[in-house]
Amino acid sequence: MQKIKNNKMKDFTLNSYEKLLRKIGPRDCTLLHYLKNNDSEYIIRHDVDKSLGNALKMAMIESQYEIKSSYYFRVKPNLFNKNIINKIYNLGHEIGYHYEVMDKAKGDLISAKKLFGEEWPLFKEWNSKTVAMHGNPLTSYNNLDFWKNNKLSDYDVKGEAYLSVDFDTIKYFTDTGRGWNTSVSFKDKGNKVLIKVYSTNDLIEYINKTEDRYYIMTHPQYWSDNLIIWIKIKFLESIKNIIKRIIKNKLKH
Repeated sequence: MQKIKNNKMKDFTLNSYEKLLRKIGPRDCTLLHYLKNNDSEYIIRHDVDKSLGNALKMAMIESQYEIKSSYYFRVKPNLFNKNIINKIYNLGHEIGYHYEVMDKAKGDLISAKKLFGEEWPLFKEWNSKTVAMHGNPLTSYNNLDFWKNNKLSDYDVKGEAYLSVDFDTIKYFTDTGRGWNTSVSFKDKGNKVLIKVYSTNDLIEYINKTEDRYYIMTHPQYWSDNLIIWIKIKFLESIKNIIKRIIKNKLKH
């Protein structure tokens, strides 16, 4: 794992995310734009696993900087909120399906296919064309395995957030575990070698020093300007990361 120097700052705030957006500047960073064009320098993707409110806040900040990004929503009673999704869509962002059918079906491919066929059409309301798998480290299933027996074209899906991206030509950065490219990123790992950056400020510096293409994936629930919530998130993710590392070590043996 490659590393660059550590620049200390209070990270994972909406303010620190805004600094990143200022570096990226006005552009279309959606996955769909990447798939349609050869000139995409950035993909910005948000997996909305929790905190619809934070997702909307990030979408509004991006809109202020004339940046379009991709938001992927799970089909869960507390997360599939059409009102919030409409607001994000109306800001110009791409809406996609954050599928977890292998988890929901406990690995049964027939049940998973039925679920995908029921859930994916729900996103046609926002002219959705792309999907992104949900990587739950607490299950033994991998939602990408759904595509071993199914084709994207069977469902009129134009792209999958991992399968449709050439990771040999783009640098992948994920905030999984509330840190950039941490060792707990094992289901949502794009490049075989992840570039380790310790903070969002480090990521900005890395982009400043390199000429490349960048795929930035975030989970909106990790980002907050509220100090009490920020401390709570940091504490809970620290505990979860310990559990993830234990699981990862077991998978190795």
